[in-house]
Amino acid sequence: MKKLAFLSAAMAFSVAETGQAAVALDPQAFNLEPFRFIPTLQVAATQDSNIYRLSENEVSSFITVIKPTFDLVTQDRDNTYSVRYALAAGIYGEGDNNYLDNMFSLNAHVEPTGRFRVDVGAGYNLLHDDLGTAFTEGLSQAQLEARGGPDKYNLATLNGGVEYGAKDAAGQVALNLNYGQKRYDAEDAAAARDLDTLSGLLGFRLRVMPKTKALLDFEYEKGDYSNATTAAVSDYTGNAWFLGLMWESTASTTGKIRLGNNKRDTADGDGISGFAWDVGVIWTPLERSRFTLDGSRRLQDGTLPTISIDGRNLAAGWEHDWSDRVESKLTAGLGIEDHTRLPGTGIRNDDSLTLGFVVNYQLRRWAVLGAGISKTDRDSTMDIYDYDRAVFSLNAQLSL
Repeated sequence: MKKLAFLSAAMAFSVAETGQAAVALDPQAFNLEPFRFIPTLQVAATQDSNIYRLSENEVSSFITVIKPTFDLVTQDRDNTYSVRYALAAGIYGEGDNNYLDNMFSLNAHVEPTGRFRVDVGAGYNLLHDDLGTAFTEGLSQAQLEARGGPDKYNLATLNGGVEYGAKDAAGQVALNLNYGQKRYDAEDAAAARDLDTLSGLLGFRLRVMPKTKALLDFEYEKGDYSNATTAAVSDYTGNAWFLGLMWESTASTTGKIRLGNNKRDTADGDGISGFAWDVGVIWTPLERSRFTLDGSRRLQDGTLPTISIDGRNLAAGWEHDWSDRVESKLTAGLGIEDHTRLPGTGIRNDDSLTLGFVVNYQLRRWAVLGAGISKTDRDSTMDIYDYDRAVFSLNAQLSL
């Protein structure tokens, strides 16, 4: 199930992603002409007060997370080709949530002419669902620990996109297609979540001011479950349209806002539709300060007995560079989820509030150290889905 996750232990890994950030890892590469080989390493020590997201009798644990990443990149004029392999290992002092994820991807960006751009990619990942999430959400501690560890799955992806129109032209047309195949290792009810997805976007961009473009987007998605019982109620098709604007460096802001309608039909014959939106804005009133606002309202897939979710989320943040070596981030997130469920399984609506604070220190060009804290409070109409969770993290990002 797609869940609100503005801040977590992983957020403590991050440094500011905007180009204005003072603190950022600057890795050097091995020169393997025509390729560049770039290894990096992330390490975190985390204390999680509620690893299973239980409503009572919470289990806390110290967690060590190690994530090496290896990038192989080559560039020919405006064409870029990359290969990435990453491994993420999580080791828990308590409970049965230990995991070892593997992620592999191939990507290419090609510009055969000044008016035509192509992006293609493929990925294969060995991933997991933490105990207390997805299929195991709402289970008791005894039920979770009886499973012997997180549910593991394989995720294969293919994606492609084309954009026509010069970057400085009055307009552009974009087309994106994505395919995913998710397969669980488990032979119990978790395997009922094996899913094939297909999604696409057709977008039009029209310059209305020197740094502002109008948007018109059409989106489509389709999900097919392999399990016949799940497919009979949860297979879905959805579509959406959006009108909006995107702008760059206008009155110290950069961002995008889209407003439209989202519709979703499921195999059980129920269809829902409604107002949809998404927004992402960065405001830089001062050279060293950035304020961010991100949010959306979309119809999402759910895990039975939830068939679909009407999800709304909004996150606001303040990032400040105290010096060339020190930055801080303060974030607040609000999420609301209304669940459409199988008849007779009750009414479930969730409200979530997450607060977080992170400090990063650039020790060297090749080393960034950080510390973070986040607090999540979820209130549900079904008590088994209530939980409070606090996460404290110390972390390091390292490179050559």
